[in-house]
Amino acid sequence: MPGALIHANYVEAVLSQQTTAPSSEWLHLLFEFAVGLGLVSVFVCGIGYWKLLYLLLLSVVICFASVVAWANVGIFLDAAPPLILLGAHTAVENVLDWKRKAAAYDARFGD
Repeated sequence: MPGALIHANYVEAVLSQQTTAPSSEWLHLLFEFAVGLGLVSVFVCGIGYWKLLYLLLLSVVICFASVVAWANVGIFLDAAPPLILLGAHTAVENVLDWKRKAAAYDARFGD
């Protein structure tokens, strides 16, 4: 979609008073705190492969919640970058755990 058309739609919405008033700051902080608490819980509660499942489930919940929050109260949360970084961190953590276990196995039983 061309940028001019996007701007024209926005201007038309402003002129026809179809925009909503911004929500309060405390609601933004509460929403971001809830998302942060959910992301932290993945690494506190998750063990092994369950961590990947928790992350996937939390990703779906956060994406759904951000769409609902954006449509209803005007809170925009760009959840993709943190979720991608957390997914990469979880994958690297699992690979390093596999390497540690393999090294411990080799040290114990030899080649």
